[in-house]
Amino acid sequence: LAFTADTNQLYLPTSPSNNIINHTYYSLSYNDSLLATEWVAYEITTASAFGGVSRSNSFKEDPELPNIALKSSYAKSGYDRGHLCPAGSMAFNDTAMKESFFMTNMSPQVPGFNRGIWKKLEAQVRSWGYENQQVIVVTGPVLTSFIDTIGTIPVPQYFYKVIIDITPPELKGLGFI
Repeated sequence: LAFTADTNQLYLPTSPSNNIINHTYYSLSYNDSLLATEWVAYEITTASAFGGVSRSNSFKEDPELPNIALKSSYAKSGYDRGHLCPAGSMAFNDTAMKESFFMTNMSPQVPGFNRGIWKKLEAQVRSWGYENQQVIVVTGPVLTSFIDTIGTIPVPQYFYKVIIDITPPELKGLGFI
């Protein structure tokens, strides 16, 4: 179920910053100048959609980019550390859950958005992954419009999610902003 080199080559978008980081179960593009993740890509399958690993809430630095968006940056900011690759979609094993809490997988989100419509969309996407056998998801902040900053970390006004069903007989896709 690992996010393989073949999967990366076929389905990952380009990286505007040319800084792609591949973790075991997802990949991301990080923009050093904005101190923000541009996108995160992962897959959901029938086998992985509804795992039993408990949410860890153990936010930590990404070993590939230490000292980026430290969890202390969010303290008393009023913003959530919003997952781009959701912990709920990584509940199929301990490594996936652990990696989902790397700070490079977080983007500041308004709490009502993160805990409301975004959470509902994440759950719906897991259902689609289960029902359609395998979907690729690319998600991230729109890095052209910000509502605030946390220190030097921009707080995006918008987020997007693109879902691609790659199960034959037909390729289908759906996008949200």
